[in-house]
Amino acid sequence: SGRLMLKPGALMQANGGYLVIEAWRLAAEPQGWAALARALELGYVAPLTPAGIEAEPIAFSARIVLIADEHALTRLLSIDSGLR
Repeated sequence: SGRLMLKPGALMQANGGYLVIEAWRLAAEPQGWAALARALELGYVAPLTPAGIEAEPIAFSARIVLIADEHALTRLLSIDSGLR
């Protein structure tokens, strides 16, 4: 139809609600934590679009439930000491 269609990712699916994350997954993918931390700090998510197409940022607000054992939490804290 010529319209841009966006497929919501995990952040947008959780927008306005809760996002439950296992800490070991974030520790294994530090760029995932960086993206989540950036969205929480800025209060918006910038959609990923194909080259040449621009999309407006979308407001983001969610409560994060982090499930962590001591090892995963220690690993995350080594990635971002401001996590606590």
